[in-house]
Amino acid sequence: MIAFDLTGWTCLAVTGPDAAKFLQNFCTNDLLKAEHACEAFFTSEKARVLGHGWLLKDAPQPGTVTFVGTPGQGPGLVTHLSKYALMEDVEFADRTGDPLWFESRTDGWPPGDPLEGGLFHLCDPSEDAWTLSEEARIDAKLPLIGTDLTEANLCMEADRPWAICYTKGCYLGQEPVARVRALGKVNKLLRGLKLAPGSLAPASGAPVTADDEEVGVVTSAADDVALGVVKRKWAEPGTAVRVGEADATVF
Repeated sequence: MIAFDLTGWTCLAVTGPDAAKFLQNFCTNDLLKAEHACEAFFTSEKARVLGHGWLLKDAPQPGTVTFVGTPGQGPGLVTHLSKYALMEDVEFADRTGDPLWFESRTDGWPPGDPLEGGLFHLCDPSEDAWTLSEEARIDAKLPLIGTDLTEANLCMEADRPWAICYTKGCYLGQEPVARVRALGKVNKLLRGLKLAPGSLAPASGAPVTADDEEVGVVTSAADDVALGVVKRKWAEPGTAVRVGEADATVF
């Protein structure tokens, strides 16, 4: 077991008898059917990304749903959700800074769905807890909202299918999500980029090119890995591209 100290990540407590039912109407996953927690996006009516993270049911006490996610999302989500909390008995409290850690059952941050490989805890971490480095975050293709994914991105572009339920009832942004699924696929995807040995970390906004064509853009980077939004044709893992002046491989 490896513990990651995530204190300082977004932590938003939603309380009141209508908390879970209210959030169900604004997130992409089926919170009501989740046993303990689920990963989800909060989107605009056009399915554009406003937030991303994990909804923890009955945490830290019964009746409370706590949203946890990468840093900086609290104020925006409170503003967004508060616009719709007119008749429901629900309250929001930004608890960012409260103790938060993730217990991983793998050698590092779990690949794919983190809830398949670990648990979030709303309490003080153990003394030997690690910090999730930028390189490890990027290796896990874990997006920063506002950096790697913004309102310019459809939630499906994150390529985290376990965070979107296509069988739940209506929610804000559900119609565009269903339409894209019915008619085809998104044209670009968030991807990891492994740079050739000795390459310098590219700047955010650096172009990703292939076949003398710009096919994507770097959103964040650390050491020899980067995240970027890449056109689907070049998004297959193992595809050779260039990031700035460096050779790279999509993962």
